[in-house]
Amino acid sequence: MQKSHRAVPSSVPIFPTVLSSTHVPALDGLRGAAVLMVVAMHNFAMPMGWIGVDVFFVLSGFLITRILLQSRESERYFVPFYARRALRILPAYFLILLVTFVTHPTTHAKIWWYAAYLSNFNWVTSEYEIPWLYHTWSLSIEEQFYLIWPFVVRKFPRKVLLSLCGLLLIGSMGVRAGASLTRGDEFLFTYSLFTRSDGIVAGAVFALLCVGGAPPGWLTQRLAISGLVVSATLLCALALFGELSFSGMGLPMAIVGVPSAVLFSSSLFWIAFTGHSAFPFLLLEHPILRHIGRISYGLYLYHVPITAFGRKFFHSQPLTPTYFLIGIVLTVLAYLCALVSWHCLEAPVNRLKSRFPAAPSV
Repeated sequence: MQKSHRAVPSSVPIFPTVLSSTHVPALDGLRGAAVLMVVAMHNFAMPMGWIGVDVFFVLSGFLITRILLQSRESERYFVPFYARRALRILPAYFLILLVTFVTHPTTHAKIWWYAAYLSNFNWVTSEYEIPWLYHTWSLSIEEQFYLIWPFVVRKFPRKVLLSLCGLLLIGSMGVRAGASLTRGDEFLFTYSLFTRSDGIVAGAVFALLCVGGAPPGWLTQRLAISGLVVSATLLCALALFGELSFSGMGLPMAIVGVPSAVLFSSSLFWIAFTGHSAFPFLLLEHPILRHIGRISYGLYLYHVPITAFGRKFFHSQPLTPTYFLIGIVLTVLAYLCALVSWHCLEAPVNRLKSRFPAAPSV
């Protein structure tokens, strides 16, 4: 990468560039907020909690593309990237798969789909799914994307990459629209790399735009707040008219719902990244949210199996006091599992990343 791409224009000194080593605490808080949205959806039937997955996608797309852009001129480009990625995601993930394999022999025929990060494709081949692992579809989409994306970033210049991202965003919406109009396979609409990678691509666009600096913070923040308001309004309108559902693959969800969720997630990310000083956004820097963000991967992984088995043994009608009480207990259990996993498994393994030096992440 040319040296000019690494410089930050003096006119925007407050803005951290994609190639800066600056840590942005609010992004840890944003991870925490995202995982709490997903947990609230599963444990407390929170409407629109699924948007937390899109927040994760935007964060991942930005951070991973940032790392790739920083190191793409290096001779050791692929090995550190994939090694560090494996050290971060595989230990906790394969722990769950191992427990599933040992305790549930009936899953042996399907567990390999999950081990290969093809759990989303499992929906195509069979109606049978491992219920407490269904949430791994999002992890599968990420890993499928990152098997391809490093090669693309390595090969093409920034302008071509931006154009390609634009085509991917349009193409993704087009495939969703086609699936909804033809009433095609729900997999293609909901769990496919081709239709749900919008957030990852949006995050990649942010990284690419930040390579040479950025517009003044006040301008980008105002645009982000406008995007937050517009997307929230559209999502609420769809929910009011009963169109905010992946079931049935309605056209409004395909061309408005998912893009609105991505716009909402992207706007929230941009606000956190540029350091908005308004009180609601400063909450993203709260120590509790940052702490939850630190263990968010484990919390995301463990909460669904815990909830699946917990609800199986403790039946209750949705939205009743008992239902919420059980949800609180299950959430605390998931948090404790994620905390133990972080300190006893994930953090120790992550220290091995020092053997594969790479650019520091935000």
